[in-house]
Amino acid sequence: MNYITLALAEQLPSRSPTTISLPAFPTIDVHLVTYDEASIRQCYHQHEPQVLLMVTEIIDSITTDIARAIKESYPTTHIIVLSAILVAGADSFYEAIQAGITGFLPIDTPAEKLANAI
Repeated sequence: MNYITLALAEQLPSRSPTTISLPAFPTIDVHLVTYDEASIRQCYHQHEPQVLLMVTEIIDSITTDIARAIKESYPTTHIIVLSAILVAGADSFYEAIQAGITGFLPIDTPAEKLANAI
């Protein structure tokens, strides 16, 4: 059985990094982190996740800057963004792809489809 380690970055108030399990998806280890580059880097240093799942209202320069920095340091990572507004325009979409984001999903994607994307 293949296990996947996932870093889940949400735009919430600062919190201590937390590890959770998903009973419906026992092969996915999830590490919750605050949506900032330092917290995400710390998670990568400690857990070496293969996937970064970024949850945000809109894909903006903060999202692309974090994605670019993580991709430069961890080039094999897959970055998926869950967003209420996938991109603000064609330029934003192009910038997101250039930054290394490999998947875009609506924020209300059902859990099974999200697990398949991961």
